[in-house]
Amino acid sequence: MNVATQIAPDDRLLTLKQVREIVPKDKATIYRWIGKGIFPDRYRIGPGSVGWLRSEILAWVAENTRRPPS
Repeated sequence: MNVATQIAPDDRLLTLKQVREIVPKDKATIYRWIGKGIFPDRYRIGPGSVGWLRSEILAWVAENTRRPPS
């Protein structure tokens, strides 16, 4: 399936720096999680350039963040 058909028109690609602003972990941790299949994988957008879909990062945060007790 073509990746472009899966991306919503209002979605955007984030850099690693932007991802780390949302998920405050170091680069090594994020890439280790990707290797383990527990974090959204990156999209290659050019030679030596990658990005993550904002919607996938936000969905991951929603699924993997515990709420404080009430």
